[in-house]
Amino acid sequence: MSKKWILVLKIGIGLVLSVGCIGLIIYLTQNINRLENASIEDRTQYLFQRKFDDEWEKISPDIEMDFDVKSGRNHLITDQFEISAQVRNLNDAYYTFSTKPFDELSKLISFDVFIKDNITAHTNIKKNEPIYIHLSDSKQRIELQRVNGEYQYNGKLENELGVTVTDIVTKVVNAQDDYNSWLTQMTKNEISFKILMRNIVILVGCIILIAYLFIAIIRPY
Repeated sequence: MSKKWILVLKIGIGLVLSVGCIGLIIYLTQNINRLENASIEDRTQYLFQRKFDDEWEKISPDIEMDFDVKSGRNHLITDQFEISAQVRNLNDAYYTFSTKPFDELSKLISFDVFIKDNITAHTNIKKNEPIYIHLSDSKQRIELQRVNGEYQYNGKLENELGVTVTDIVTKVVNAQDDYNSWLTQMTKNEISFKILMRNIVILVGCIILIAYLFIAIIRPY
């Protein structure tokens, strides 16, 4: 093979390395931007993957992660509330999280706040959403309705449950605040990790390309 074609081949390999490195950097940057701009549901769905379990439990001693193999759901459990999200699709043997759209998976998030004894409030991880009261000893479900931005007082309901609507809403909001604080910290940690990985890729990529340029192209001449 002539020196001309050898040089062309070396340059071609250099371009492939450059494109691969740039592509990886773009991919990591897109992941960072996506996580920064994701909704609370999307970040929950992403960060409930089992690889983050240890990180969640480091955030607070109150947190325990529990994955249900049968349902494919991961649970974040505290003394005050429980959140679960679908992280594995049991109908798809080749499932990977990155192949599923966020808007499909975010609908599969459950948030239950423990009010007292046999009373649980089911709602959304976002604030100002309807709150449904569940009684563990019956199939009854009671909705707390919002009118003009406030949950409505219901004297009959309060007498039956032995707890006021204000107390229920306060516990739900406190649980949402605690979770949002933890989720924000988890998000920051993951973004910092991805930024570090991107910077390492940039550094290593530059070193490899410069070394290749010197050894394969410049030095021979």
